[in-house]
Amino acid sequence: MRRTKGAIVAGILLLAVVPVFLTSHAIIVQGRMRIADPMIGAPQFSKPGGVIPVLVDMQGVVDPGSWEAWLQSIDFSWAPAIPLHVDMPGLPCEGKHSLMARVPAITLPGVYNLKVSCTSAGARISVVEPHAVCIYENLSTFRFAHLADPHVTYPDRSESMNLASPHAPETMGDRSINDNLRMLLENISIARPDLAIITGDIATRGLEQEFAAARNIIMVSRVPVLCTLGNHDHRSPPSFNQYLAPSYYARVIDAWRVVCLDSGATEGNGLFGEQLQWFGEQLAQAYAVGQQVMVAMHIPSTTEPVEGYTIAGNAEFRALCHQYNVRGIFTGHHHYSDAYYDNGSQVTLPDPIPPSAGPVYIKTGSTTLGYGNGDRGVGWRYVRSWQNGSMTIGYDMAGTGTSDPLEDLPLNGLLRVDGDLHVNLTNHYRVSFTSITVPVQLPLLSTTDTFVPSEGTIIGQVRDASMAGILLRITLPASSTKHITFART
Repeated sequence: MRRTKGAIVAGILLLAVVPVFLTSHAIIVQGRMRIADPMIGAPQFSKPGGVIPVLVDMQGVVDPGSWEAWLQSIDFSWAPAIPLHVDMPGLPCEGKHSLMARVPAITLPGVYNLKVSCTSAGARISVVEPHAVCIYENLSTFRFAHLADPHVTYPDRSESMNLASPHAPETMGDRSINDNLRMLLENISIARPDLAIITGDIATRGLEQEFAAARNIIMVSRVPVLCTLGNHDHRSPPSFNQYLAPSYYARVIDAWRVVCLDSGATEGNGLFGEQLQWFGEQLAQAYAVGQQVMVAMHIPSTTEPVEGYTIAGNAEFRALCHQYNVRGIFTGHHHYSDAYYDNGSQVTLPDPIPPSAGPVYIKTGSTTLGYGNGDRGVGWRYVRSWQNGSMTIGYDMAGTGTSDPLEDLPLNGLLRVDGDLHVNLTNHYRVSFTSITVPVQLPLLSTTDTFVPSEGTIIGQVRDASMAGILLRITLPASSTKHITFART
């Protein structure tokens, strides 16, 4: 979708009157106020002009009122914050307040921090949840990365640990487990998929410090990240809920619905009761409006116990997936990769999967650990889904095309272009990107400066007195470099 010059100018004028607020690198709580949903590990998605539901836990705050909310771009953190129109549709319940925040129609695509503020007892209190909102435009193809089992540790470790697994642990060399996840998210940010999903075992021992560390690691991602509970995370579900995400939830992204489930911690827990009923309702709602459904959870759904874990309600879960033709069920847990159809037959990857194939169960190896199966630091899967229900699932990707899958790449997040107004844009992946949106920061000599790229399309911009931030949409073939210049006019 191309934006008119008038819309861009209007956006600049709107942003110019709003004060900037600082990016949060940890939980910010003032006056015992917390954003319970959306969160950094469960962001909300909206098109420009859409409405974002927000749940705020006031934790005893007296008579809150005069609600306000803003968005702050993570790509252009220097840009003014964007005010949202806030409505409160109902009364608070158990100390939680539900808000509806409308996004201005001129808001650029990207990931944003969310700030919510209110008055209480004559004072104004506020809270910031980083990476809590993603603004997107119409999608013809839904692209996402699938990661699993990062096992963030505290303190950070340079070697894997025996996680009650029958496999022998492998050393990680001089790179720590946490650094592996951090660098992998940085590399995924280069590909700019619509979403990254981490299906459980975010933590190792379930320590609060591990969830806090995972939260800070996710801060490096330039794409939205959804997290699900794993059996290791179940050692402290309240910490997972406080730092990352609700236990189970769903997100709608254009013609797709991603349903994140809690597959449980021990035998007898998991997909049953209230959660299973809620899951069926989500599938029925998606079916009614023609949405494709992707499911994310930790323990794979099988007909036999999985390493001592039997998912309660498993037969009912699989029946619902079959009834509503769920496109993909993405899991982890085993630290190795596999893909199979509903009848148990293997899926040949990366061959296209037609909608007539029925549900596909996809298991991805650990992003940071491997146990004697050659998958150490295996990386991630790159998934493409089309509105007609067809899907392709890439092999676990090394990410750089080199022997080291976690090498730090020069293109990471924001491109800062120097005074010569030229830059090399490199795609180190083995996958060609037919449409990738790259944020670019350019220096201004005058507030009236405009820029014309030698290749690609500018789909929007923000600016202040000294710099401009533009979103450049461009195609990048696999393993290629493009030299791009920007003409100043």
